Amino acid sequence: MSPIRAHAASARLVAPSAPVFDEAGFVLRALRMAGREVRHASLVNDVLIALTARRLGATLYTGDAEDFRAIRGVRDFSLEVVETRKPRQPARGRKALRPASISDAARIPGGATRP
Repeated sequence: MSPIRAHAASARLVAPSAPVFDEAGFVLRALRMAGREVRHASLVNDVLIALTARRLGATLYTGDAEDFRAIRGVRDFSLEVVETRKPRQPARGRKALRPASISDAARIPGGATRP
């Protein structure tokens, strides 16, 4: 079973609802009025993630706080910024590897999705 199917089967996969998409338009418009570039897919996705967490009453955990703090300036939601590890310096003569990133995730109280 694929990881996506496993999450869907456990009811832990949450997609943004139609009202979240409507609200995202308002948030993106407000961010644009504040001078932020809103045509990047990553910002649109971050808005949808933040608003979905807000609707669920979940806390959003991220290692990339800049966009989420700007979004929270328009619509309040529970946000926890986690420290990411700094990349180690490669040994002399070795190529540096990209550090693993912490993916954005929402923790739902009680460990299950809410209707």
